[in-house]
Amino acid sequence: MRLITTLAIGLLSLGASAQLVEVKDVNAPPEDILSGRLRLPHPASCATHSTSAMLFSDELQPHHTTLDLIGAKAGVVLFGPGIEDWALKASTQQQAVIASGLLEQNPLTPGQPARAIDGTGVFGTMSFSLTPPTPEDRCAVLIADGHEDVVLTTHLDSHMTLVDHPVTLHADAGIDAIDFPTSEGEVTSPSGFAERLPLKHDGTLTFVPHEEGDWTVRTIATVTGVGRVHTRTTQHVIRVSAPLVVFDTPPRIDRDRLVVPVRTLGREGSLILAAELWGKDTGGTEVPVCWLARVQVLDSERQQQDLVIGYDPAWIASAGVDPRTLFVRELRAHDANGAALVAHVPNPAMGALTPIDTPGTTPKAALRTGAYVQGAPDRGGRSVGGHVIMFSHGYCSGGNPYDVSDFSGDSEVFLDINQNRSNNEFALLLEERGRDVKSMGIVAHSQGGNATA
Repeated sequence: MRLITTLAIGLLSLGASAQLVEVKDVNAPPEDILSGRLRLPHPASCATHSTSAMLFSDELQPHHTTLDLIGAKAGVVLFGPGIEDWALKASTQQQAVIASGLLEQNPLTPGQPARAIDGTGVFGTMSFSLTPPTPEDRCAVLIADGHEDVVLTTHLDSHMTLVDHPVTLHADAGIDAIDFPTSEGEVTSPSGFAERLPLKHDGTLTFVPHEEGDWTVRTIATVTGVGRVHTRTTQHVIRVSAPLVVFDTPPRIDRDRLVVPVRTLGREGSLILAAELWGKDTGGTEVPVCWLARVQVLDSERQQQDLVIGYDPAWIASAGVDPRTLFVRELRAHDANGAALVAHVPNPAMGALTPIDTPGTTPKAALRTGAYVQGAPDRGGRSVGGHVIMFSHGYCSGGNPYDVSDFSGDSEVFLDINQNRSNNEFALLLEERGRDVKSMGIVAHSQGGNATA
């Protein structure tokens, strides 16, 4: 959800003391709703497709090491620490031995070599074997047999992946058959605990995550296609979040604000709250008015909390709807750190509606990019300094990508090198760095630009 994560100038504290940060009300036009651009995609449309297998050396079975090649793109690659000391050999019906080569530039493991055999252009059966330096050594093995028409497809059944709630993955191979007795999944928790689970006859695998963080699910399937047995694997990295809020009270519309009561579950955190605003035109047809979103902060000391998003009333007149008919669809909340979906109600019941007159028919352009609106907290205590340009790197960067000497005027360089940050965390660090200046423009690369938005 790239669009949503760009809202990540949050309302969180970076330290022990609470520091309020201005946040944005963002509105988007109704055509962005109708196009589906701002809606959650169906989980099946986010599937992973695989025409190869990624295994570990201690997982190889005899049918993994005998490949039926058809001259198409194929090969075997070993990678991992010390791979230059492994022996990799292969033979075919035409050649007794195919020599393996050492790939000095290995995109799979940056900075380390890989050992490989290129089977492209080879027809018939190819068998390969590998020998480790010591019996305890282990490496990863990428196998491509060239049969790219045999595809394993896997997807989750929901975008919502919460602690202590079941997560189900679906596997399918199209017209080809999955051999379920020999197919399984490996689920690895953020703390590194791995568990093997069978793939059921309906193609599903279900587990219950009891820990927040990134879980990995690797599916290893035996697929019978074009009269041959093929191994295919997929991998999903799943962000599991704690439940943050519950939508159990109807939202209400109070003039130019959407008010969403939530039950906070006593947790701290920040989230992105988003919804579609709809109404009825003069003919009684339901039409979209605008999409609206805002980053929110949760108060762990309150069990109930009203979360508020502002919108420009001109959207109502622009859509040609009666303000007294307004209602909400696709109400959802995402964890601000990672944008994982934590609550979703497609068609919530509506509470009280206090309509507003709709002066003008042209919504403010600033709201499309995020305008500061009434109700935003005062920065307070912010010292007055000069005007600067700040240069920011991107995700996991090792340094500043810009030559600051190409620019004139006062400048600062933001450095948070080799860090894996969410957009929300990145944005708050940028905001903190700029608190002692009067104004700040930002030149940013990659994720730095997203966090600046």
